[in-house]
Amino acid sequence: HIKHLNFDVKWLEGPRVQDGASQFVLIGFHLIRVIHLILCYDGANLDQCSTLYLIMRLKADLILFIVAIIWGSAFVAQRVAGQLGSVYLFNGARYILAGLVVIPFAIHVRQITNPPYNIPPEQYKWMSIAGVLLFVAAALQQAGMLYTTAGNAGFITSLYVVLVPIVLFLGWREKPHWLAMIAVALAGI
Repeated sequence: HIKHLNFDVKWLEGPRVQDGASQFVLIGFHLIRVIHLILCYDGANLDQCSTLYLIMRLKADLILFIVAIIWGSAFVAQRVAGQLGSVYLFNGARYILAGLVVIPFAIHVRQITNPPYNIPPEQYKWMSIAGVLLFVAAALQQAGMLYTTAGNAGFITSLYVVLVPIVLFLGWREKPHWLAMIAVALAGI
């Protein structure tokens, strides 16, 4: 099964590649390879190590990795944009653009569902609460980026991944997975 994981990353290891972004991508590829090896050879079900499963898993991991790169690099753009204008102007433009991108997909989904999905009236209250919380969080994050580096803002923002299991335990008594507890401990270091 190891031969299926040997995707070519030699082009990243050449003497021409000295920038930090390429080295970051190289480390990510090697990390994904190691994770797949551990999953398939640590007593896992051999059906899960089939070629099709590994290819699908690799594609999913690579897409998540690319999304993480885009998400992380957006903090630099946010910091620069925040210094040039208003926090609310930047967030407003960002969400209007996002809404314009999503509208065609929403219209398409509404047209292909039979019968058309209608939002129950009681959901509007919860959607409004979620919208207000998102507005406040985005405005505070953007305002905070005026006073710190993009790296610090990205790190602090990414702590929500660690805080979700804690909030679920405190608010809903949902027992966190042992890996989540390790992540909480590592984030506290």
